[in-house]
Amino acid sequence: MGFVTESQKKDYGVDLTIREIFKRTEPNGKVNYCPSNRELKVQLKATTEKQVRHAKGYLKFDLKVKNYNDMVYHIQIQRPTYLFLIVMPDDEQRWLEHTADELILRSRCYWYIHPSGTLASSNSRTHVVQIPENQMITKDTFSQLLNEIYII
Repeated sequence: MGFVTESQKKDYGVDLTIREIFKRTEPNGKVNYCPSNRELKVQLKATTEKQVRHAKGYLKFDLKVKNYNDMVYHIQIQRPTYLFLIVMPDDEQRWLEHTADELILRSRCYWYIHPSGTLASSNSRTHVVQIPENQMITKDTFSQLLNEIYII
């Protein structure tokens, strides 16, 4: 199993679609790879450490109201959109380091989805989202999130 990504040209509140790929073995033994029709819709945001606040196990981030409300409306039509928040060091010189043998990206990425029943925001500019600090993206996150959306 693996994943492919597709970016959106127009901004409809989704920046990236992550689609699951599965391996299928034909009766003749030939292996094919096919989309499984399970996918994650993602709103991507990047920020620096000083733009997030830490409080009691949560990251607090000021998300633009448009993006916040896009996520609310997607849940209402049964197509949840996740926020993936990339948090980089304040010092831009530390974001990336490379040599002939390695590439080091200094950042963390967290995922967030609105709780059920979240209402649209009437704020004028931003709305604070609280992301549990334990919702950091790891190598298993995409499969775990897909299993929550699509009951197997």
